[in-house]
Amino acid sequence: MNKNNINSEITPTPPFLLGAAVIFWGWQTGLWFFAVPMAVILEVPRFLKFRWDFQPLDFNRISDLCTLLFLGMLAWLFISRRTVSS
Repeated sequence: MNKNNINSEITPTPPFLLGAAVIFWGWQTGLWFFAVPMAVILEVPRFLKFRWDFQPLDFNRISDLCTLLFLGMLAWLFISRRTVSS
């Protein structure tokens, strides 16, 4: 093993490991209705060859969108949690 080249080979996770972990989480928390779709979403890429090809500009736009959504949620939380003092 060459310690100088860390990214020489990335080993994929064993089949169904992530799905099983999410199903276990759903079983332990009682949130099956969230766990099953998440497990399916995590395991589907093993069977489909479709991949998104994002460019740096796309990542910047997604980051900007997430920032705006976060700020909007903070504003909504601030406005909805405000109490009227007498």
